[in-house]
Amino acid sequence: MNKLVLLHAPEVFKSDPAFDKNTDLIVLYKLKRRADFNEIEGKVFGIEENPYYFKKYFLYYSEEELRLLEGHSFDSISAVVVDDRMFADYRDEPLLPTIYSVAARIFIKLPFVKVPVKESSLKPLDIYVDEALAEKKLTDLHVRIFNDSAAGIDAAKLIESLIHEEVENIQS
Repeated sequence: MNKLVLLHAPEVFKSDPAFDKNTDLIVLYKLKRRADFNEIEGKVFGIEENPYYFKKYFLYYSEEELRLLEGHSFDSISAVVVDDRMFADYRDEPLLPTIYSVAARIFIKLPFVKVPVKESSLKPLDIYVDEALAEKKLTDLHVRIFNDSAAGIDAAKLIESLIHEEVENIQS
């Protein structure tokens, strides 16, 4: 593949010293079915991981995915990649051809396309921690550890105390 690109690249590109360091090759490959990717996966990684000449990106798609893209603009495809419901559907059925599957691949494989950030959907990390602790019924334990640590209680003594209490609870 490197030889073909170098053979057909315009001379003005090849004579530029930055050509091999600043050139990316994007390979578009049409599959009959998305599941056919498993048959070519090894070759794809061989192409992408080949360090010679320039970076290579392999973007595959199926005929059905191509049809799903029809009528979409860059903005509408950008909205697809940040749609939580579409992601959940994709996660549940990753081999099903969907607009999300091809849109995500486009954003992953094309280095100049940036994923839009949904500022409004981002919660502070401590909220996620609090929700996880509450779900596991560990909020009281977390508060106790935090307060004891803040009060300067030695970590080893704190752990020993917690283990002792847990053993007592089990025996009760």
